[in-house]
Amino acid sequence: MLSSEICGDKYSLQALEDAQEQAWTLLHKLSSNLCAGLRESEFRIYVIDTILRETGRKSWHPPQVRFGPNTSLGFNEPAKEDWVLKENDIAFIDIGPIYHDHEADVGATITIGDSPIFRKIVSDCSEVFQLTHKAWANDKLSGAKLYEFAQSQAHERGWALGDRGARGHRIGDFPHSIHHRGRLVDVVDTPSAHRWILEIQLKSPDLSFGAFYEDMLK
Repeated sequence: MLSSEICGDKYSLQALEDAQEQAWTLLHKLSSNLCAGLRESEFRIYVIDTILRETGRKSWHPPQVRFGPNTSLGFNEPAKEDWVLKENDIAFIDIGPIYHDHEADVGATITIGDSPIFRKIVSDCSEVFQLTHKAWANDKLSGAKLYEFAQSQAHERGWALGDRGARGHRIGDFPHSIHHRGRLVDVVDTPSAHRWILEIQLKSPDLSFGAFYEDMLK
């Protein structure tokens, strides 16, 4: 176990896995409400309120909601505009609820309508995530090598890999930040299972849209 992977006394593998499963269920519920005509800022408020209502507490990190061209932005970049979803559009949701005193963190991209290019980047983003996760499991890659691998996979598919924020992070019993605040990409050894979130963000060459997917290394 790396020094960056220390958890607190409350840490439970079962509780962490249950938290992730519950978060995915919640994310699917939230994404089912996406439709043309929704404004990004209004949907973000809905996400925040729903998480608070479902869990009884604030998230361990603020939910991220990106619509349209904002899907290509880094996580700390301000939105280009308060985008309203069109008939053919793209959006992603990233949530970090707390269940059983354990942090969950899940994120995925949803298409509105039937745009082939939007569907392609969503499919490719999921595939790059799965291949990178497999490379970690099979080849015991370091955090840095994982993102080098992900970048090569993104480029093979004609996309850029997001480099502002979506580079992975710790997870554990709340709050993990008292033990470690660093990024997965900076881990020089092989990351352990059930300690890290792998984040993948793909961007179009002209940066007009992107896709995002994240889940736990396990």
